[in-house]
Amino acid sequence: MTANKVLDKKIVLGLTGGIATGKSFVANEFAAFGATIVSADVIAKQISEDGGAAYEMLLKEFSEFFIESVGADVPIRPQLNRKLLQKHIFENSKAKTKLEKNLHPLIKQEIQNQIFRIKSGLIILEVPLLFESRFNSLCDKTAATVCDKDIQLNRLIARDSIDKKLAEKIINTQSDPQVIAKKACYIIDTTANITEQLEALIQSL
Repeated sequence: MTANKVLDKKIVLGLTGGIATGKSFVANEFAAFGATIVSADVIAKQISEDGGAAYEMLLKEFSEFFIESVGADVPIRPQLNRKLLQKHIFENSKAKTKLEKNLHPLIKQEIQNQIFRIKSGLIILEVPLLFESRFNSLCDKTAATVCDKDIQLNRLIARDSIDKKLAEKIINTQSDPQVIAKKACYIIDTTANITEQLEALIQSL
């Protein structure tokens, strides 16, 4: 079974969930079923690079998180150190608000552009802050990934090579996962059989 064989019409399923709860893994599983993935994180990275829609704004507002290229034969413009910026915004709520205020409209516009270009089938819109940013307005249905908090913590520490204290702080700054789960149309438990859950979800759309 593939998602696009089951779904002749175009359906946008918003996929969200806390950090390190398995969103990207689930998105990849949806892709294996034939769904098209539109990722807010990928778009954010693309528009933050030199020539992207957000590059000049970021260079102006967060210049201390850019790295100058040294010794290159051809001059290269400074590149954003995303890990340093991520650490900063999780420790500074004002900076986080400022970044999101400037980035979200640009990300939303590119999401809309990509969705418009896709004519049929299941589209997975992967957005960490789907409800908080109100990007759920772009979706027909929504799903949230969930897992035990200890598993989430260990995944985050291993994935980002950070210490437990920072990992806990990052998780605690996010929305209550129970609140997110209540808002979503579907819940995907990433500690259970994901393939079976996605098959049932796709069939119900």
